[in-house]
Amino acid sequence: MNFSDERFLDVIMDAEGVLILALDCTGRVVRFNRACELFSRKSFAEVQGRPIWQVFPPEQNVDQFLKVFAQICADAVPMTYESLSEAWDGVAHYIEWHVTTLPDEQGGVQYVIGVGVDTTEQHQVQRQARQLAAIVASSNDAIISKTLAGTIVSWNAGAEQLYGYTAEEMIGRSISTLLPADRANEVVDLLARLRLGERIEHYETERCHKFGRVIPISLTISPVYNEDGQIVGASTIARDISVQKAAEAALRHSEALAQSILSSVTAHIAVLDGAGQVVAVNDAWRSFVTEHEHLYPGRDGVTAEELQMCRCAAGNCDCNEEGAPEGIRAVLAGTRPSFTTEYACHADDGTHWFLMHVSPLVNGRKGAIVTHVDITEQKEAQIAVQESQARLDAIINSATDVIITIDEQQRIVQFNAAAQRTFQYELAEVFGQPLEILLPERFRGVHQQHVARFAQTGVTRRTIAPLTGLFGRRANGEEFPIEATISRVDVAGQYLLTVILRDVTQRLMTEQEKDRLLQQVSRQREQLRALAQHLRKLTQTVVLAQEQERHRVSRELHDEAGQALTALKFNLELMRAAIPEQAQVMVDGLRMRQQLAATSALCEDTMAQIRTLAHDLRPGALDDLGLNLTLEGYCHDFAERTHLHISYQGTETPILPEMAELCLYRFLQEALTNVARHAQTDRAWVYLTNSKDWVRLRVADTGRGFAYRPNGPLPSSPAGIGLLGMQERLEAVGGQLRVLSAPGRGTEVEAAVPIGNNGQGEEESPLLEAAGMVQG
Repeated sequence: MNFSDERFLDVIMDAEGVLILALDCTGRVVRFNRACELFSRKSFAEVQGRPIWQVFPPEQNVDQFLKVFAQICADAVPMTYESLSEAWDGVAHYIEWHVTTLPDEQGGVQYVIGVGVDTTEQHQVQRQARQLAAIVASSNDAIISKTLAGTIVSWNAGAEQLYGYTAEEMIGRSISTLLPADRANEVVDLLARLRLGERIEHYETERCHKFGRVIPISLTISPVYNEDGQIVGASTIARDISVQKAAEAALRHSEALAQSILSSVTAHIAVLDGAGQVVAVNDAWRSFVTEHEHLYPGRDGVTAEELQMCRCAAGNCDCNEEGAPEGIRAVLAGTRPSFTTEYACHADDGTHWFLMHVSPLVNGRKGAIVTHVDITEQKEAQIAVQESQARLDAIINSATDVIITIDEQQRIVQFNAAAQRTFQYELAEVFGQPLEILLPERFRGVHQQHVARFAQTGVTRRTIAPLTGLFGRRANGEEFPIEATISRVDVAGQYLLTVILRDVTQRLMTEQEKDRLLQQVSRQREQLRALAQHLRKLTQTVVLAQEQERHRVSRELHDEAGQALTALKFNLELMRAAIPEQAQVMVDGLRMRQQLAATSALCEDTMAQIRTLAHDLRPGALDDLGLNLTLEGYCHDFAERTHLHISYQGTETPILPEMAELCLYRFLQEALTNVARHAQTDRAWVYLTNSKDWVRLRVADTGRGFAYRPNGPLPSSPAGIGLLGMQERLEAVGGQLRVLSAPGRGTEVEAAVPIGNNGQGEEESPLLEAAGMVQG
């Protein structure tokens, strides 16, 4: 395949967002579309002829890639595979390649075509979905999804731990299974509130464990919407508040109950006395210390000094060795109200993040409570958000459109590279400045109010100006037209507005030039229309003069030459009759009578030819018999003269103007003459029909035909010249000519003239140009 000659391939290669390349059988680049250039930041001229593994370095080694490429060429079947390639910005992107091959003339592989789609975002979405699923699965809270009828559709591990039921036991059952007898109607009331779109938070109630135990819980219930915004179910987060209730009871009743509360908490909790000695721990702490006893001296972590434990643990943690002990010591001494720090611990199963919080004991007691909370999932989510933000910043700064983000006070908080180029400001110059510095003064007040109104409407996106309705202002004071859209996003109870705009100076210039050209074309069309009307009138004048001259010649032939020939024939007959009978025996007399007879016969033939010529010049039958019978008679006479078999079918037509009838008569003369001279056939068909507004005369044959494209120019052959004459005559009376022909398929010509006028000054005929009409 010659790629440079394939225009349709150029269109495909220019597809935006899709990497398209072509390789020869050695893996060298022969085509490389615009998307590939943007991805690699290399032009086609730079990469043409280079091996693809040098342009898009594969994640695996080159030898492995060459094996895959060789297998593609050997199998010669379409395949799909995913690669991890580094883009121009140094970030590795997942590319899903759809590969096919193009064979050469010998059946081998000549080219390998690759169509790639960047699936990096899909991988990110999938990873986020997995992270979310992991969070739900590993959450200590019970997370349950149910329909509006109360049927359970999902049940996480936290729910299994909280209620004692497995997911297999509960999915498909009613949430009412968990209700105590005295709360039978509670779910009905909660679901009714959800149907109204209400979100229920921190709703304290009780539920039954599988083994009958009543559990005090706190519910947060949110409606679940489908894509159409309809509420289709509910998501419930149930938190066991037994610890909270027990802690409250412990504070009110006894210290022994406080120990029970500590034991039910999953966080690692230790109670220190005033000297920093561990005097009580919960089960989670005890289990953790048992697993890592080499780090924590003392039996189960009790009686050990927390400060010493921190020093021992710091060897495996990314934390300040003295920071944690100093913080604990400050809280014990009362110089700090509390102390909080987070740190990472490296273990064989990966890195775990913890949050340590130290707070003093209440009621004036000396000592502190130390809590270690595993925040690994939250930290990983935070890191993922930071990475996502970094990618977003890279995308924004690589965008060709101007992207500006403002806060609730309409102050600039984001100003991408395109904005800096367009407005000629550095980021530091505009950060925190009002958006109006980028607008001409005449727009500032109105635009500020417009943006404020938009922020209050709740609409997420809107075009804030039509194409020519707003101007931007560069740092040097230059104004330029812009096209802009604004969108709103809510973040942590506040909203941000993002404006995306383009400099449309060039587009406006293009539109203005287009309007100017359209006006020029319109003027030229009017001039051509006037010229065509003038030519039509000239044609009408010429045709009318021609017909008048034919009428005059016909009349003179009939009245003068015809009468003279009649008199001549009569005189010759008298002369022959006057020769004496006895003279017939004489040789000279006999010769004279024979010559007179021959002359008389020649005179008769001449009179017949003059009558035919006069009839052709001006068919008087049109006045006496009408159009239909005149055309039928002409077909009969023409068939006798030429031995062409003509089938005529006609209907009586409304009375047409004289010029229109003459035009149809001349059309029939020319059409049948063309059949007899050029068609190389002995059959023709003639049809005369009429409709409400048109009279049509059609002549068809099954001859050799000729090459003709509908609405194209008429051929330059003698037959084509005759067709041109037909067209000019028809245009003179407001008519049209249709021509259908192809080599070996015969020819069909049709003349159509309007009923009721001769076409002078009328608009173009409604006959469809798509049907092949040739019209003026």
